[in-house]
Amino acid sequence: MVFSFELTTLVFSALSLVSSVWVSLVYYYNKELHQHPSEILAWISIFEISMCHHSIALALDTDLSINGEGPHIVLQILSLYSIDEETARGITCAINQTLFCGAVTAVMSYNLFLCIDLIITLRNPLITGRSRMKYYHIFGFLLMIAQMIYNAVENSETRECRMSMTDYYIELWNYGWLATIYGAYLLAAAVSLVYSWVRIAMDYTSLHGGAKEYFRRHISYIIIFTFVWSFAMVNFFDKSTGLAQQFGIILVCSSGFILAFVRNGEPLFWNVSKRCIKQRQLRHDAPSNYIELYCDMWNIPISQMMQKNLGSQTTYCLLYGIYEALRRSQEVDEAFTYDTFNDENYKNVIPHKISDRNLSHELYGLRIATSPYFLVEEYAPKVFQHLRQLDQLTAESTKNSINPQNNKSTLFSVHSAQGGSGSLFIFTEDGKFVIKTIRKAERKTLVKNLLKAYHKHIYFNRGSFLCRIYGVYTVRVPGLAPLELLLIENLKRPDMIRFYDLKGSTHKRSASKKFDEAFIGPFKDRDFLLENRKIEVSSRHRKHLLNEILKDASLLMKHQIMDYSILLQVFRKEQNDSFSSDREFEWYTFAIIDYLNQYTFKKKVEYYIRYIQLGKHIKTISVRQPVKYFRRFFNFLSEKILTQRKNDIYEL
Repeated sequence: MVFSFELTTLVFSALSLVSSVWVSLVYYYNKELHQHPSEILAWISIFEISMCHHSIALALDTDLSINGEGPHIVLQILSLYSIDEETARGITCAINQTLFCGAVTAVMSYNLFLCIDLIITLRNPLITGRSRMKYYHIFGFLLMIAQMIYNAVENSETRECRMSMTDYYIELWNYGWLATIYGAYLLAAAVSLVYSWVRIAMDYTSLHGGAKEYFRRHISYIIIFTFVWSFAMVNFFDKSTGLAQQFGIILVCSSGFILAFVRNGEPLFWNVSKRCIKQRQLRHDAPSNYIELYCDMWNIPISQMMQKNLGSQTTYCLLYGIYEALRRSQEVDEAFTYDTFNDENYKNVIPHKISDRNLSHELYGLRIATSPYFLVEEYAPKVFQHLRQLDQLTAESTKNSINPQNNKSTLFSVHSAQGGSGSLFIFTEDGKFVIKTIRKAERKTLVKNLLKAYHKHIYFNRGSFLCRIYGVYTVRVPGLAPLELLLIENLKRPDMIRFYDLKGSTHKRSASKKFDEAFIGPFKDRDFLLENRKIEVSSRHRKHLLNEILKDASLLMKHQIMDYSILLQVFRKEQNDSFSSDREFEWYTFAIIDYLNQYTFKKKVEYYIRYIQLGKHIKTISVRQPVKYFRRFFNFLSEKILTQRKNDIYEL
């Protein structure tokens, strides 16, 4: 019986090892799979590799290593044989035990994060996966280090090289401390399961098939993992022996294989795996709608997974909430000037309680009534009314643009998360406005630090290239975290043939979908430079453009803002406020966008971490001190984008 147990453990451990290595490699070599939450599963597979290594060593019987030539030989060589053989064996066994404890902790921690991630998805699907993973890695590292230190201290007087099965179970659960992490996992798993079922039941008619399947796959995986590890934990607490204990060890050893089996159950991952097996290089010409074609429920970006739901219920609430705020706000006198406004106008926040009775359910058959009302907080309403008036936008025309009744196709369309921020964009059907989600820190930067200076700047510089902001709101919809919103001008025009997002930095600044012929942007700095595109204008025109942008960028620099960019759009025919290039028979428009990121302590930390990683190449990254960012941005604009027409001797 002992032999069959060891053989079975060896087989499943080997299967888990091979499967985990395979899943990790397929994920690593195929950018197609680099979507959240697929990354969490990839990290689980990586830590499963270490677990499987220890399980194989156990199945082969530790004595094979002790009585033969084991890793202790390497330790003796490194110590120049100052450590005797017995001590070296003990040290290597202790190291192996400690690393195994860390691997098990990491596997449990990232499964805990997977459950938490599902809860966050249901609570606020607009938080980007990249932002989440930072915190997962930090907490996972801290938990792993703490468990490894405890294991090393606790076993300082133990001979790990000769363990009974009971001793192995004690080590597996780190004397019970690992059970605390698993207890947290069970709690998160229970909450995520209940929350998922409730949301599916409540929103069954509005959730599209992909979202429902996404929840079902998560629930299935959580149930499988919970069964595997709960059986082992129960055996630890009641000190079971014999077949039950052996079966628990086999289940733990097979967890990597089970994860790989679930992962390959997804069509996209399986197709990629098959191509890798056939040693065919993955072509980077996948259609833009590959998610719908392959239906990979582990690899759907969070914002896309929830798009249908956001496109109906939440989008309606956002549009209607802003519409009601505009309708209820008192209009300012058109004769107002900048000097009319006082500090109170910039600090003013007006809450609007939108009753469920106001919502036109019969219009679209939407099920919004999870609560009798939702809240909309409107910031500095008179200031933004004045800014809209400066651009000849009347209160009536603005309300008509935002009115949900005039945006029927928008309500049920799939919006897009664009750029590195992962913001959600909702375009009004008349093409005038865009509603953009932002971070709370960006809203505070605008309202508390920039708004007064921004208002003055726009008032006295009507030719400013800053993208116009026409409203700031916080919408609190039941079932979702508060959503911070900007109402901005719609810069994109239907006859645009290409557009660029340019910062002056080159580190990882290239388009990810250049292989798609239908892709028109955003192309980035490296793409612009590789195309050798030049915009040649007269010296007079060039000086005028640079002067206006210089004033805009100087304002941002004074308020410690960085990471903004130029939106350069290309057209085949003349547009309003566009200019032509003498070198290319094309028309161009400029705008400065994404200018709400301050150089905070967090950005400083990010900068110095990048400095350690990149060294002398630090000048190529996006995050830089505002003054240096300003200089690089303006130099790139004046030297690489706007060039002076040859043989032009005219000077202003």
